Amino acid sequence: MIDMVSGSEAAAYWLGSSIYERSRWFVDQMRERLPNLTRVVELGAGGLASHLGGVCIEDDHELARTAACRTVLARGEKLPLASHAVPLLVTSSTRVLGRPGAMAEVARVLTDDGVLLCFLPQPTPGSTDTIRAILGPMRRNLRRSPPGAVREDLVAEASAAGLLCRVEALDPHPYQQTPRQEAQDLRQAASSVLWSVSEESWRRHVAPAIRALERLPAPDMPRTRYAYWDLLTFAPSLTEQT
Repeated sequence: MIDMVSGSEAAAYWLGSSIYERSRWFVDQMRERLPNLTRVVELGAGGLASHLGGVCIEDDHELARTAACRTVLARGEKLPLASHAVPLLVTSSTRVLGRPGAMAEVARVLTDDGVLLCFLPQPTPGSTDTIRAILGPMRRNLRRSPPGAVREDLVAEASAAGLLCRVEALDPHPYQQTPRQEAQDLRQAASSVLWSVSEESWRRHVAPAIRALERLPAPDMPRTRYAYWDLLTFAPSLTEQT
């Protein structure tokens, strides 16, 4: 196991990033549905476990350093957990969950009445968000799969592993962010779309987006933005769940 040092540069950045603040909202959504929520096991360093004193399972050492909680380095297709022992898994990162065989591992480790809660981003309907106007083309150029493909793939793999799925569209999440904060998040590769991006793709798509964000009028003035997410619940049985 790796004990995270909250005073490290990486963890300090994570604790102040918009990604970490968004994870607070995820935890609020979880607590509304699971009032007795305490400790969790998180797949991928998305910041959820850090709010709940749980454990994060991550397969990338650098990302593990940003988790700001106790983190185990392991791959999604071989979870270091006992069979039928975990009542609650959570994730906002499909990178670990999307590994071949990962859903079968989820089915193995969940208790009979356990659940996996997965937060998936959705396209934002017509918006005048100037930050999103810059990020949209960048994300489309970097996207490795078309919109909706990730959810369909996860549901199909879950079904093959014997897990049912319920999809819930969450209310829009309002939050405050400055263009300069978003530019900093890009530099830190805080979003999974930036992980494993080649130097050429970074030069062609990410660097111009950073420059465009910092050239917006009043780049240090907070903008109200809205994020749209689906909550996917995977479980051996969904009767009386959440």
